[in-house]
Amino acid sequence: MNNKNIILVIYGVLTLCSGVAISIVPSNLKTNMNETISFWKLLRNELGEIKVEHILAMLLILLIYKRQINSNKYPDNKCFSKSAFVIGFIYSIFIICGMSLSAFHSLDFILLNKNQMMIAFIVFTGLWGIFYVLVKEIILFIDYKNNIPVIKFNNQFFEKHFGVICTIIMLAGWLVFAIPFFPGSVPHDGRNQLNMYFGYGSMNLHHPYYSTIILGTIFKIGENTGGGHAGGCIAYNAFQSVFGAIVFGEICKYIYGKLKNKYIAVIVLIFYSAAPMWWTYMQALIKDSLCFIVFAWFILELVKVYFGGSGRMGYARMIIAGVLTALLRNGMSLIIIPAVFVLLFAVKDKRKIFISMTGIIILIVLFHYFPENILGLKPGNQVEDKSIPLQQIARTVTFFEDEFTDEDKEIINYIVKYDGIPERYNPETSDPIKNHFGNPTKEEWRNFWHLWIRKFKQHPRTYVEAFLNNIYGYTDPLYFYYGLGSYPLYNKGSLGNNDENVIYSEYIFDDDFRSACSDMIYTWNKIPLLSFVVNPAFYTWMLIFILGLLIRRRQWKVLTLYSAPILIIAMCCLSPVNGLLRYMLPVMATIPVFMMVGIFFYFGNTSHENPV
Repeated sequence: MNNKNIILVIYGVLTLCSGVAISIVPSNLKTNMNETISFWKLLRNELGEIKVEHILAMLLILLIYKRQINSNKYPDNKCFSKSAFVIGFIYSIFIICGMSLSAFHSLDFILLNKNQMMIAFIVFTGLWGIFYVLVKEIILFIDYKNNIPVIKFNNQFFEKHFGVICTIIMLAGWLVFAIPFFPGSVPHDGRNQLNMYFGYGSMNLHHPYYSTIILGTIFKIGENTGGGHAGGCIAYNAFQSVFGAIVFGEICKYIYGKLKNKYIAVIVLIFYSAAPMWWTYMQALIKDSLCFIVFAWFILELVKVYFGGSGRMGYARMIIAGVLTALLRNGMSLIIIPAVFVLLFAVKDKRKIFISMTGIIILIVLFHYFPENILGLKPGNQVEDKSIPLQQIARTVTFFEDEFTDEDKEIINYIVKYDGIPERYNPETSDPIKNHFGNPTKEEWRNFWHLWIRKFKQHPRTYVEAFLNNIYGYTDPLYFYYGLGSYPLYNKGSLGNNDENVIYSEYIFDDDFRSACSDMIYTWNKIPLLSFVVNPAFYTWMLIFILGLLIRRRQWKVLTLYSAPILIIAMCCLSPVNGLLRYMLPVMATIPVFMMVGIFFYFGNTSHENPV
């Protein structure tokens, strides 16, 4: 059999597998089936009805596969792409795991029995073939361009003041979109922080202290100007909107200055101006908004330092932005410090980087020392970062409760309330479990970890499934988590007796109008391709693609810049909620910068030799 026939056979098999992959309906699998059910009956049950979209998708796949088969007609298409092969493999793993977990909250679609494993393998192979050729075609298209063309603005005023113009356009767009929710939204966390600031609740460090102080101070200033609580909302939302528009405007300006392509810069401007996650969070009193703005500022300054020419003020801005980011969100110091540290391996001026890193560490420690030791504020809930092990134990209790002895139950009960765990357990959020935290001692935690290890040895798959249920929303772009809502478009009522008569914000428009606007916003999640803009997992895919391209060009040093978004995604995977949009906002806010870096080093600063 010659090479041509081998290729025909390979793509023939891929065509069949791809047809199964796009037609499969995982939820049609009955999870109580056993190995006595034949392979063909399983497959017949899981294949859905043929629809127009399946036919159109299959025709597109056939056209792309035909191009691969007839590669002699396309000399640039003849070579095998290792990069596309690996990236396609990763994407396929993400999708097939998401298929199973979204349907069953388990890996039954993949591992139920031997026949089901064969079906899952066919689906995976089909997906892998599709993603391989799609990623390869994108890479070929990029390589064909060979460079990013220089396309400048013809208008000198626009050229000179592009950053300011972007800022004004963003503010105008956000204001128009936010009018239905005027004067602003005060969701749960924002209300909690305002309660602490105004004395309706005890101040603690569950929410970042400095975020609470900034929020409360600006709200109070707006309130004292005569506008009451509405004035407080307007003042704070105006502050973070102007600040955010300035930072995003600077990002647009920097991208244009670096790539000299007005179309790319305008696309970034549209992304920041129209995508619903930006204006919805700008009009809300919530800690995440200010954090992702400052983080975007930090990443911009970090990239400027990497490219050189920032001078002392550039390093100073990076230090200030880094410290502020660490103070405005719990755990962000674990992102900022490594992000600066890895630059030691990538830049020539290691002395300035070392000084900057040392300064950031010292300032973070000093600022954290004040509320914890001088003011004596209690730390946040010590169970917040233990969502994964708690979910693993809760899942094990849910499915194997008979195996737990009275002693085991007592050990768990010291950590979280044991009674009702099977009823409370939600595979995608740990809140129902960790909200019943028992404030245990070190000895009680030690006993829990011994139990946790023992049960892991008995039920490793249960532990793996508990973990995957907590992360697949950050890896599968076809899945949306709706449990807590993507956008903070509501005003939280009282959280207790102390604040039952307090109303921080009252919308001026009626419920029907706001509901219609909210429904319109959520249509983004339903429109193909456009839905990716508001999907957390899509940004994980974008980063994987960018990293794959940079590795393809062997741009090892520039990979150090990507430590921050990678660590944030890892932190999201350890968070209490699966696929929550607001946890990914720092990555989403900075993806244009990371794309610009990838484009620059793929085209503008590389030798195009020896791609892998």
